[in-house]
Amino acid sequence: MLAVVAFAVAVRVRPGPEHEAVREAIRTGAAPHREVDGTLVAVLQADTALACAVPGRSGGVLVSTGLTEQLHTDELEAVVAHERAHLRQHHAAVVGFAESVERAVPWVPGARAMARSTRVLVEFAADDAAARRVGRDALRRAVLVADATGALGAVRASRLS
Repeated sequence: MLAVVAFAVAVRVRPGPEHEAVREAIRTGAAPHREVDGTLVAVLQADTALACAVPGRSGGVLVSTGLTEQLHTDELEAVVAHERAHLRQHHAAVVGFAESVERAVPWVPGARAMARSTRVLVEFAADDAAARRVGRDALRRAVLVADATGALGAVRASRLS
């Protein structure tokens, strides 16, 4: 077990260039900021619906104008609360570790399922935190807008009903 953990740390999954681009936009102010429910949020000019949490000192919460234009105020607060929960609960580290284990020992039964399950469970945990803050209905409506066609979005919305 110790060898698997050591190997997983050695081959850990690192953030991709998209995370670095978001960090840079937040850090330099290239993305204008807006306060939403007490959280400073970087707003990216883009037509697609996007919201993400980027961990780290120069990270934060980013949303696209394509998403903000489709949401009511309480729904936007729900999205920001969801992303803030990812940051506060260190979900990127948890998912990164699960994906590193999957990469380190892909032949071990359940390694892939564990990584996939971890990604789903952190979404549920962030949903639960956001629902406690702003209410289940606002979050459910926001999920249906942000992830209208995704299977996970449908499961998440159903959980919140």
